[in-house]
Amino acid sequence: MDIQSTKSIPYLDGWRGVAILLVLYSHFFVGAGGDLGVVLFFVLSGFLVSDLLFQRQTGIGRFFWRRATRILPTYWLYLGVMAGYTAWLQPVPYVVPFDEMASTLVFLRTYFPADQSIWSNSWPIGHLWSLNVEEHAYLVLGLLAALLPVIGTRMLLRALMLTCVVAMCLVIAYYARTPPAGASPWILRTECAALGLMASAWIHASRPLATRTLIRHGHWLITPLSLAAALLCYLPQAPYLAAPGLAPLLLAVSVNYLDSAPAPLLRLLSLPLLRWFGLCSYSLYIWQQPFYKAMTLYGLSRVAAPALALAAGIGAFYLFEHPVRRYLNRIWQQHLERTVQPA
Repeated sequence: MDIQSTKSIPYLDGWRGVAILLVLYSHFFVGAGGDLGVVLFFVLSGFLVSDLLFQRQTGIGRFFWRRATRILPTYWLYLGVMAGYTAWLQPVPYVVPFDEMASTLVFLRTYFPADQSIWSNSWPIGHLWSLNVEEHAYLVLGLLAALLPVIGTRMLLRALMLTCVVAMCLVIAYYARTPPAGASPWILRTECAALGLMASAWIHASRPLATRTLIRHGHWLITPLSLAAALLCYLPQAPYLAAPGLAPLLLAVSVNYLDSAPAPLLRLLSLPLLRWFGLCSYSLYIWQQPFYKAMTLYGLSRVAAPALALAAGIGAFYLFEHPVRRYLNRIWQQHLERTVQPA
């Protein structure tokens, strides 16, 4: 959910837009779709990160700088504002303890402190579990990219990525029978929740040329069928492990073969409104949470809550996230230009 918009591929922006709309609908209209929306973010992130690191071979320093400029300013601003809000303005005040704030700042809140769930409603950070998952996955993928010159072969790299995916499937099956210690639900832990992201990254890094050729010659049903199967995993009648264990794999397939999907689906995902929601999705996702909690816990109007959430997210994007990111990336570019030695 924090990967920069892919302007050259409009339907990927629309995919991100669908994801944030599902989250907003689930929160403010008390409907289904929130879990699906988050996994849509995850699999798109895996696809894009794999493309950057293993296809375009973006430098590790540049990759992490751009991730940091995208994520950290908005993230830290939100935490600072929410810490003040919960201490002085929240109907049920809460002063964030040092250990909880520290673990939240460094994306470890789903693990520490172990005696209080990230979903405890003490302050509106329950949605930040997904950022924990993404940042941990980026570190793993970045490490693999850094090791690629040492590994020397992409086949071994793909084998390591596949090993991670298989290990996550086994961990999900194990945790379902023997939940680990800790207050936050096990489905929020990175070793489980990053399954779709890692699977998507592996598929993108592994699609052979022969498969691409076959796809261009008629396998246009892969994305629609895998999407439909993934949706079935979220039905109440679906087996318990279908949503955490099978749906992410199906959605990883969907996003990786989206280029071969039927034209009407791609045109739908390329609608300007969906792409605009995708552009603002990170700020919308971050800033909607206090209004969602104010609605569900403290009686804020069901009309005012989504309106205020949209206003806060859009304002945060245009007034803070976007200009700050551009400024920081301009600094990085100037640094690179200064360090380039003349021929």
